[in-house]
Amino acid sequence: MGEPEQKADRSETGCFAMTKQMIPIRTKGVAQNSLSAGTFSRSVLQRKCAGIDAALKKFFGPHPNATRIALRLRDINKGLKGVTIECENPASFAYTRGIPAIAMGNIHLCQPQFHDPTVEQRAETIVHEGSHKFIGTGDNGYYTLNCDETAETQALSDSGREDNADCYGCLVQTLL
Repeated sequence: MGEPEQKADRSETGCFAMTKQMIPIRTKGVAQNSLSAGTFSRSVLQRKCAGIDAALKKFFGPHPNATRIALRLRDINKGLKGVTIECENPASFAYTRGIPAIAMGNIHLCQPQFHDPTVEQRAETIVHEGSHKFIGTGDNGYYTLNCDETAETQALSDSGREDNADCYGCLVQTLL
């Protein structure tokens, strides 16, 4: 008789949910990064999974719902494909106005401030603003520019993290 099929452990489940649903993340003006299972050998994918699982826990708490987070990232990704990015207030860095339920309004990224950070930090900003626009997240707490915890983000509950724009942006920044 053959060996019984092994079930993936919880950490693989989170990783594979993420790779299946969200990757590649494509944002305007940002380098593309593909983590799809077909691109890497199993050993490379396992190393990637360890990083994905650690990032999920860092930004979404000890028991993140990876499938839900991946689906929400997919919604952001879909929305970003047709979004208008403009600047109406040059003194600002980035903001979104609109109605998330119907995805109306534009994302505003203003120069030169937007080009000062790294490519990964610019991706974080685009995903952060896209999460406001396409999945209706709030600004419940901000991480540092390098996505380190702050007192605000440490105080967030798991559900508060799922509703926080910076959690999505920093997850993507960390994975790029």
